[in-house]
Amino acid sequence: LKVAVKDPHGKIAKEVMKKIEPILSGGGKQNTYGALARADTGKKIVAMRRRFSCAPAFLTFAIDDVNHPTSIRMAMSSSSNTDFPAVVSGGHHEAMKHGFKHYCGENGISIPASYSARLQTLVKNPVGAAWVYKKLVNDVLSILVGKRPAFGQKAGTTRMSEFVSWEEECLGAIVGTPLAYLGVTETTGGGSLHFHVVLWGGLSPDILELVADIPELCEHVGSVLDSTYSATLPREVHVSDLVTKDLKQNCDSSQAFRKRDAAARAMQVPPDPVESRDDFQNFTYCTVCERNVHEHSHTCYKPPNGYHGCRMCRPAGESKGTRAIQLSWSEEKGKAVEMDIEAAGQMPNDPKDDFHPLLSPDKRIIVWELNRPSIDGLLSLDHSLNEADAKADIISKLSEAMWSKVQPKTAMKSQSEHDARATQYSPQEVDVYTFFDDQDSMFHGMLKGSVTAGIMPAYDKSVKELRKELMDWLERHPGDRYQGRTLEQLQQNSSLLSAYAKTNQPGGKLELYLFSKAKGVNVHLHTEDKASGNFILKEVIKAGEDEELENAPIIRFVQKCDEDCYKLFVPKADAIIRELQSLSLKQLLGLYDRVANKLEDRNGWVVEYNPLLTSLLGCNTNLAFLGSKEQSKQALFYIGPYINKNGVKVVDALPLLAHAQHHALQHPSVADDSETTKRQVQHIMTRVLNKLNSLMEISDTQ
Repeated sequence: LKVAVKDPHGKIAKEVMKKIEPILSGGGKQNTYGALARADTGKKIVAMRRRFSCAPAFLTFAIDDVNHPTSIRMAMSSSSNTDFPAVVSGGHHEAMKHGFKHYCGENGISIPASYSARLQTLVKNPVGAAWVYKKLVNDVLSILVGKRPAFGQKAGTTRMSEFVSWEEECLGAIVGTPLAYLGVTETTGGGSLHFHVVLWGGLSPDILELVADIPELCEHVGSVLDSTYSATLPREVHVSDLVTKDLKQNCDSSQAFRKRDAAARAMQVPPDPVESRDDFQNFTYCTVCERNVHEHSHTCYKPPNGYHGCRMCRPAGESKGTRAIQLSWSEEKGKAVEMDIEAAGQMPNDPKDDFHPLLSPDKRIIVWELNRPSIDGLLSLDHSLNEADAKADIISKLSEAMWSKVQPKTAMKSQSEHDARATQYSPQEVDVYTFFDDQDSMFHGMLKGSVTAGIMPAYDKSVKELRKELMDWLERHPGDRYQGRTLEQLQQNSSLLSAYAKTNQPGGKLELYLFSKAKGVNVHLHTEDKASGNFILKEVIKAGEDEELENAPIIRFVQKCDEDCYKLFVPKADAIIRELQSLSLKQLLGLYDRVANKLEDRNGWVVEYNPLLTSLLGCNTNLAFLGSKEQSKQALFYIGPYINKNGVKVVDALPLLAHAQHHALQHPSVADDSETTKRQVQHIMTRVLNKLNSLMEISDTQ
């Protein structure tokens, strides 16, 4: 043992480890996050590869725990079972989502609305984040993948694999019929948890490799893969996202523009993908732009792949449709090139011959590429124009690229043309803000409209404070006339003002009138045309008759068919066009060039995603398709280092064994059978195992 400690990699050390490693592994593999609990990962990987063949999908998602409503609730202390965070209402959720001030309980505890406040609350109580993460992983695997995870079992029991049939209720929502999966949890440098999992289900790479030379089957396979995996966005979505991000990052955009989309995607509920297909698609596109477009960071250049570029291989190359390609090495070009797909050669009769960790009996290198087309660039500019016409030309070309199907009203050249068209909006031209359907819905719209219009900072007021402000203005101006009657006359037909401010009354045109006067904004009221679905302007509530107030910010509300409450809506083009018009010609030229340079290969920066998964989680996701046997096998061995990350080497047991043996001689066991060899071995090995486990480093969330 002394010789082995001096030379832990020598021949004698290997003989000692050969004898003690089975004992340590047998006693330590049941300890969660123990030093030897993950030592047999390689055996599990090979066993699952042999049992289920090649896995077709690799899923990664990083929960946005700071912005997750449940993690915020779990991280806060509770003083009552009838109030937040034990019970959540629509007002609580809207306050968390949009940054409204909201007080809870008798002590007036404020919900942490800003990102920094939520992060500070979560750091103080990591148990909330860990619980929500575990629940989310369980829901994703049980509901979306379609197979419950095998944790939480009693000691000494094993969950048997469930029988998988082709019945509809057994199908997963993202990868088809689930067979199995192998996953691991990892922590980032900041302590947040994220999940890596290899999925078996759907089309197997073994089958796809064999049918790669049959065009008819490849066409059907491509349509199936396109229904599960996406790696592209429409051109107008890319342009709009690039312009918006450039205005926020490189231009002096207004504070209102920076705050207009402050609600985190993790807090928003996506529309129904069946009943509101277009709305769901737009919601998914917005989530992908915010969460699934790769941006280089220092981790992209971690060796060894980072020496030669982004280790995530971004931007990815373009592909005209989802298809199979065959690669071969070109000595002349010094790189892999695409070639015509050859017919499959002779396959081994015995499937046991295909157990090599990386190699395949098929000598062809077949890879399935997802649809990732190139994007048409922006139109060239006319540099002979004067400054005013040049600015109008740039804004016009950007508007056409962002809203090719919609003509933005704020881009109209004449004011009369703009006024004529601004009386109605089609549903495609606007973003309608939907709040929790309760008595405060319209007042939430007032708060959100005030923030987006730049007349009030976020986290400044609560619904209760807004109601009181409107009633205070009414008290100060009893002689103002509304719809032919004074406010004093209207007040006599209402409840007392103090009671009104405290009770949840839904409100209507009178409250919008008071809002316009109290906040100094022009309120445009629209109604929905039942035949066309367009929003038709019916009434304008002006902030005042002064010339200064006539140019006050505009906040728009619409009353949809069969609905009593007015809802806030914002034209998509207005905010961006207003910011573009405020820029100088030099700034516009710089913005146009930056957008043009990034546009053509922008699909290469889109991380592969599943629309349903991405929209539901609202966080960073990556559902990668493993289109070849080599990719599938490498993904399994990619998981291995994560499972053993920050682990303790078994060879470290040698000096610990010597120390434990010395300690056992000085402090022998006090058990009844302490003189027996069995007890002495148990005493020494238990101490070694405990010392090894104490060397493990795990985060608080783990």
